[in-house]
Amino acid sequence: MGVIPPWSDLPPELLSAIAEFLITNPIDILSFRSVCKSWCSSSSFSSPTLSPPLPLTTPSPPYPLRQSSYCLNPDFSVLSVTVIYALRPPIDEDFPSWMPRVWVLFLDQSVPGKVSIRQPFSKNSYSLPINFPRTLNFLDFHASELGRFYNFSYLSKKGCNLIQDSFRVVHKVVLFSNCNGLVVAVVLSEEGKLGLFRLGSGVKVEDVGVPTQWEIIHDGKGFRFDDIVEFKGRVLGIDRRGRVYDIVIGKGSSTKLNVVVPPIAGGGGRRKRVVESLGRLHLVVRCTVRGENDGLFKVYELNEGTKKWIEVKSIGDQTFFFGTEFSFSAAAELLHGSYGKNCILFKQNSFVNYSSGYDDNSEMFRKSESSKLRIGVRHLEDGSHLSLIGSHPGYSNLFWPPPSWIWTKDKSERLGNLLTALDKLQSRIPGGDKAKFNELALVDQVGALKLMREALKFMKETFKLKELLYGFKRLQQQKKSINLHDQEGTSTLATEERPASADSDCDWFSVETNFNACILQFEENTSNLEDAINKKKYCAPAE
Repeated sequence: MGVIPPWSDLPPELLSAIAEFLITNPIDILSFRSVCKSWCSSSSFSSPTLSPPLPLTTPSPPYPLRQSSYCLNPDFSVLSVTVIYALRPPIDEDFPSWMPRVWVLFLDQSVPGKVSIRQPFSKNSYSLPINFPRTLNFLDFHASELGRFYNFSYLSKKGCNLIQDSFRVVHKVVLFSNCNGLVVAVVLSEEGKLGLFRLGSGVKVEDVGVPTQWEIIHDGKGFRFDDIVEFKGRVLGIDRRGRVYDIVIGKGSSTKLNVVVPPIAGGGGRRKRVVESLGRLHLVVRCTVRGENDGLFKVYELNEGTKKWIEVKSIGDQTFFFGTEFSFSAAAELLHGSYGKNCILFKQNSFVNYSSGYDDNSEMFRKSESSKLRIGVRHLEDGSHLSLIGSHPGYSNLFWPPPSWIWTKDKSERLGNLLTALDKLQSRIPGGDKAKFNELALVDQVGALKLMREALKFMKETFKLKELLYGFKRLQQQKKSINLHDQEGTSTLATEERPASADSDCDWFSVETNFNACILQFEENTSNLEDAINKKKYCAPAE
């Protein structure tokens, strides 16, 4: 038997061909380049790109796709991508059993060469506060892509600057390449209208050219669309009755809508959503139940043989996720075990009421402790009532706050950095120097006093949190000591003397979560204070 040559000896032309297939996934290309020198040299290095050729400057959506009451005349539009990853720490890391092992991360790229974190289920990017890692090397983690979705933002000139914002009227974007190599973007508007523009022809998505002008597929007259999806090489549209249309995109301006699935019985009165799971298409409907204010979720699966929606009572070990402009499905094993089964998670306004245009549970979402996690949870197996994600720590910790293993600094070091930063910020505010303070105008004196009060308040709270953290670490050490003595059969503490938290993993999980949330909130507050100080001319400049 001959000797098998090493992988590093593969021909350069074969390696280059393999690298070409990986170009649309940054994790795959990074992993490929990290194998050895020959593999690295076979693929060209470029700045971080989540999905070539995006971001891409495009024509702005035409007036028919916008609300009549929404006045917007952008100078430019940008088509970009958001990729959703499940990040896990390295296997050999020694973490307590109660520590979250998965972080669901939304990465956004609307500016070439710049990748930013997006707030979970939100259209807003996250401004990184003090201490937050400025770089994340995905090769240091186990990363799995859960899904991706596309966004429209607009750039308007304001003086010499470009101001970026999201098109609030765009519900969803599907990027599609047909068998002829024609790449198109199909857009669903908030009013249920459909439009598209052609990005060009080419076998590969990264070879697309300059976008053409917009084409209106459906103007909203007669019926309205609720969702669109690419499914098995076709773009499908779903209207308010659950009827499915095959959007046949031809050359030139020839686009047809063919009904391929009849409507369901009953409508539910709210926006209907579709999601692909395990190669099957599902329709999710929120129905109003008399006497209940949270409504009932019904899930249908498309029978491709009969071309009909069939109601199902369970989605197995899957969890369906819905934002206003995306949907995806993930298995429990990809998230965190048994907790992620047969469940629906959805962002506020993902299933808006047709009549009001708002979520029927707006009051419930306003009670959320975190504005970043206005997400509802509905378990299908037990028919439980709708609840906020905050009451399900196993789910909420998937998204926010990020787990401890993301940071390169431990909690004590982060709090120490906070105190140092607050001390420097305080020294920039004219308050300690009486002469300089008296020179200020009255309105500036009031502003300086407010800033000083904020800085002192944050310092006091940070000192208090640091003391609590010290006590928490003492309890952790005590638990380790108890467990060690129990294993040896010579516990030094009687059972009744042990702290209750020492025997409860759930307690440690909650405490860890609260510490992470508090420290991150303090870091955000400090960064906001720094921004406020930087804007005041009467404050000293940063050193």
